[in-house]
Amino acid sequence: MRKVNLKFKRLICFFIAIILLFCLDKNNYLHQVKADNETHVFNISPVGKIYTITEKFDNTYSIPDNNYTLDLSNTSRNSPAEITEFIYQTKLKIEPNTTNNATITNIEALDVNEKAVTITSSTDNDNSYTLEFNSFFYDNVVFEITDSENEKYYLKINRYAAIISTNFDNIDDPTPTTKKVFANLYLDEKEEAGSEVVNLTTLIKKVYNDNSYDFDYASVELNGSQNLVITTNTYRACQFSTEVDSNVKEVYFITTRPHWTSKTNGIITGSGMGVKYDISTKKTTY
Repeated sequence: MRKVNLKFKRLICFFIAIILLFCLDKNNYLHQVKADNETHVFNISPVGKIYTITEKFDNTYSIPDNNYTLDLSNTSRNSPAEITEFIYQTKLKIEPNTTNNATITNIEALDVNEKAVTITSSTDNDNSYTLEFNSFFYDNVVFEITDSENEKYYLKINRYAAIISTNFDNIDDPTPTTKKVFANLYLDEKEEAGSEVVNLTTLIKKVYNDNSYDFDYASVELNGSQNLVITTNTYRACQFSTEVDSNVKEVYFITTRPHWTSKTNGIITGSGMGVKYDISTKKTTY
């Protein structure tokens, strides 16, 4: 009987210890439990001039249209929510939506130079943060947002100067006989365009089905026939192209300023090999 009582007492002590541990650390346990309808909504908005593309070369492509109110629940570093913004829109503001009870405590730009994006918290007590991109080079950046409940959310901002289009639906279709991929490039007339627009260098990298690749220069299709109008500034559109066939699986466009220009040398279409277009999926990666 004594042995039974001893086992019973030990079992009671074990359950009491478990209950005490849970009570002492209940915040850590309860922190992981979310209501079924809980959301973590943030508002994103352009700061300063609002850039609007008023014309396109044709109807084969669409201008990215952002939803600036995003629920960032269930996002991760490897699977962030995404928006695509015109590259001249260098400043964006992010703040919690009124449905979000938590406040932002920190925003960090991941995997880029510390000077790539300037992140500033507001002094207006609205808990907003301003993200300012300091170079065209940083054309896709993931941000980690931490709130007052120590939850982390992830937002990827893609930035475009060129929108990719084609003159075909399927690379294996018999028509058109000459298939092309176009980079519809929108430029600041004062900074990149003007008399120098046809002298911009657009390099093409073609990747073939066997993973071999080669380089070439893009052809200039149209120059400055379309306008991007914003406040008092004028922006121009230039169209570059390259021919492809069923052996090509990916095309990269990278546009740079010419070496002899009075403007600053550098890349216009972003980091790496520029804008990537996948032939089979018709997906553009900035």
